[in-house]
Amino acid sequence: SPMDSDAPHPSAEPYLFLFDGQGVKQWQKRLAKDTPQNVALSPDGRSIFAAGFSAYQDGRIEKMTRLFRDNGAVVQSWPVLFRTADFSPATGNALLADRSNVYVIATGSGQMTAKKPFPPEQGLISAVRFNTTGDHIFILTAVNRFDEGRFIFMQPALHILTPEGTTVQTLPFPDETFLEPALQIDNDRVFIGFTHHLYKIEKTR
Repeated sequence: SPMDSDAPHPSAEPYLFLFDGQGVKQWQKRLAKDTPQNVALSPDGRSIFAAGFSAYQDGRIEKMTRLFRDNGAVVQSWPVLFRTADFSPATGNALLADRSNVYVIATGSGQMTAKKPFPPEQGLISAVRFNTTGDHIFILTAVNRFDEGRFIFMQPALHILTPEGTTVQTLPFPDETFLEPALQIDNDRVFIGFTHHLYKIEKTR
């Protein structure tokens, strides 16, 4: 329900919980008035990103992503609703993305160090990855179409960026399609899968 409606609990009262490896609850935090969307946990377990939004009767939507520490403290927040994420243990950076923007976050300081927008004509962001050393970012974009009850992604492109958001190279695959993104990194090799073909990229410029 909209936040300014007369519903008894318009936010559904969401909470973020942290459990240890034995399933014992360590803490819980109420996420204010948000409708929860996504959660991403860093490989070392010290940084937790939680995204949510609040809708209002006049059509406004307030987006929010919060960075929590493993003790439950909130370090930073941004008006962002991320949909996919990746982490670089080598650099301590986090990579968050919504449909049209990529954000690089230094998990130690909680500062956003880069933002890279992608124009609509390039399609939607479908997958994001760091390479092993964290000095390159890989972004998969594609145009989508709803057909026979499912989304088909067409005209994909792989964008290679620096952590500062500078484009190094763009590799278009105009004749390929996919239903689910398949982008994996193995050391310096990049694997990208489409409906009928699998590509391996050995080097980037």
